[in-house]
Amino acid sequence: MSLGTWGRYTSRPECLVEARKRYGEAIVRANAAIQDSVAAKKNETLMAILLFALFEALNTNAETLPQWNLHTKGALALAKHRGDEMFENEISRKLLQAVQHQTVIPPNALPEDSDD
Repeated sequence: MSLGTWGRYTSRPECLVEARKRYGEAIVRANAAIQDSVAAKKNETLMAILLFALFEALNTNAETLPQWNLHTKGALALAKHRGDEMFENEISRKLLQAVQHQTVIPPNALPEDSDD
């Protein structure tokens, strides 16, 4: 995420290309984890999906908004799959809160400039 942000703010397209490449590699690993019945219930897997949604939210445009939505729905599905395990420890509960916040407020729902 930081590589993509750095590339965007410094106008360095090579950083953006590398960030997308690493993002794609991470997606492949996360998909493998989701297919594994044990790994799919780990905090690390849910956190990865939330980070994918954050990556897309930071780079939101008409093309990436559907990706943000897919990751958010995926995080919600993983949380549901975990069932009562979402309440076993503080980290799990915080991840559940993060999923709840992601599903309530999409990244483009708030005004960019607010004088309130």
